Amino acid sequence: MEKKNILKQSKIRYELYHDWISELPQFANIQAAFYPHTTESYLFLDFLFRSEHQKQLIDILRQLPSTSLFFTVGGHLFARLSVLDNLERKLLFSFISQLQKKGFLTDFHQAAVISTSELGLDIR
Repeated sequence: MEKKNILKQSKIRYELYHDWISELPQFANIQAAFYPHTTESYLFLDFLFRSEHQKQLIDILRQLPSTSLFFTVGGHLFARLSVLDNLERKLLFSFISQLQKKGFLTDFHQAAVISTSELGLDIR
């Protein structure tokens, strides 16, 4: 019911919205996400791993308590992981270092995602 009210307020016909939403999966990947403490509470970290064990690495990292995003490019694995604070960040880096020592990955690069939600450009 609320959806129709938003459409009505925006002066968008429901039929137009329905046509658009039904074609969306052809052009976008829609992923449900779980962040128990709301997305604003998390620091998002992007990793680029070089690994010959990408599936196993995904299976291990997917066990983190919030939604993680993965995709592969050649011999590299991109992972967007989230942590709540500096302690969790340090523990994650320690864990990744242990995975590297055990041979799950050979190299990695990392970057932090900076939120631009204050500007209305939220990239999460």
